Amino acid sequence: MVVASEPGLAGLRELAAGQRAAGVEAVEVTGEQARELEPDLAPGVLGGVHYPQDAQVQPVVATEALLASARRAGAVVRTGVEVTGGCAVPTGAWWA
Repeated sequence: MVVASEPGLAGLRELAAGQRAAGVEAVEVTGEQARELEPDLAPGVLGGVHYPQDAQVQPVVATEALLASARRAGAVVRTGVEVTGGCAVPTGAWWA
């Protein structure tokens, strides 16, 4: 989580303190440290809190990556059809 203002940073520090009290690892970082962790951050980021145990996935990006990988492996993606069952694949198939 990052902020671009002193009031925002104060609020974020307070939030992180409460989370730490609940056992969450929350590490305060400077703007420079935040950009080292996430190079695409805006230059105006003042600071933030890094949660090393937290991970997030953007579902649309993940789905697109999975579909691209399946297509490269020869899968045909069909939309608007009903799946009524699975099929067995030989051992050693890329998805097995």
